[in-house]
Amino acid sequence: MVARPPADRQDSGPTFTVLLRGARRVAAHNPYWDTWGVTLEAPDGYRLVLCRRAWAPA
Repeated sequence: MVARPPADRQDSGPTFTVLLRGARRVAAHNPYWDTWGVTLEAPDGYRLVLCRRAWAPA
């Protein structure tokens, strides 16, 4: 799952909140996500990527 916070919320707030819930920051399987986001892994192994890039639907 990839989440893109709104442009005005590109701070560390969402990352900090998820880390407080027991997730840990890990390296992404694809280096693209290490460049453009942060990958978090929950204790059950599920991963969440918070992306810093803007996205515009086609």
